[in-house]
Amino acid sequence: MHHHLPDDSIIRVDVLSFFTKIRYIYTKHANDKTMAQAILFEHLRKYGNPSRMVFYVDGAPALEKKETHRERNEKRNKALKNAQVAIDMLGNRVSQDKPPTKQMFKNVETGLRGGFKWSLQDREDFVDFLQAQQLDAHLCRTEADIDIAAECQPKDIVLSQDSDFFAYDSVATLWRPVGKWDDVKVLEYGREAVLTQIRLSTTKLTALACVSSNDQNKNIPSMGIATNYSIIKDLPDADVPSLVKDYLESPSVICSNQEGIDFTASVLVFTTMTQEIAVPADVSSVPSTSSQSVMPLTASPASFLSYELLCQQYKLVKDQHANAKEQKRQGNSSSKR
Repeated sequence: MHHHLPDDSIIRVDVLSFFTKIRYIYTKHANDKTMAQAILFEHLRKYGNPSRMVFYVDGAPALEKKETHRERNEKRNKALKNAQVAIDMLGNRVSQDKPPTKQMFKNVETGLRGGFKWSLQDREDFVDFLQAQQLDAHLCRTEADIDIAAECQPKDIVLSQDSDFFAYDSVATLWRPVGKWDDVKVLEYGREAVLTQIRLSTTKLTALACVSSNDQNKNIPSMGIATNYSIIKDLPDADVPSLVKDYLESPSVICSNQEGIDFTASVLVFTTMTQEIAVPADVSSVPSTSSQSVMPLTASPASFLSYELLCQQYKLVKDQHANAKEQKRQGNSSSKR
């Protein structure tokens, strides 16, 4: 990578935005977490000098994202059920001393990929791994986005796959990783250039992010980002809450907004950079702040535990299959003597 980095700037890394890479590494090295940590770090350090990077890792789930978490948990549980069925079929095939097909292995691995979750413990351990090397790394209270936006300075660069970062007016430059699996390339976006290109003010860009689909809320039905842009660009400039209010009072929006969506959560997050913690029963070690409440989230650690157990089951079946193949090979060798 050859991007200009001002002398006093910092690269602020949204670690969990590299989820696909994390999933691949931690699945491949499920039995050696230290190796997984080292490989993940080696990938991230390719984007810049680690001494000039700050690594942010998501902490507890945020209450404002409860619907997003619910949808992700449903997809994860469905994938784990598919993985269980695939493992059972593969195990039965191996037990019957019949050769399994490549598709059987693929079905298991597809299900396990869909059911993967980077656990809080693994995230804490990765932060500890970085800190042990005297690097600046944080397990955030909730979403990493919040801490990054709150600490970002004008000359800093945010490294993230998340396109929502320009909703925070503190972020001036965004690096978005692109390319093939092992490529280390980024597209660099400057806030001022983007605003000039789309002809919006900073507050209108944030308002547009608030009323379009994001992690805090969905958009109003039939009101996609292009339609929202056409409405917001013509509104008188104002602060973000006022722009969202004016947007909601637009005739076309009123007609479509049968659900009464008001975007309170996204306005709060993008303008104040705060979130409330929604703590599942298994989360106890996330930093807390006495001035902010902690709300329960309907979620169960069963998904992660099931993933771990299924990985163990899959390993046992693969080992059983490998042993059977070896025994058959040895038997064939003996019969030829």
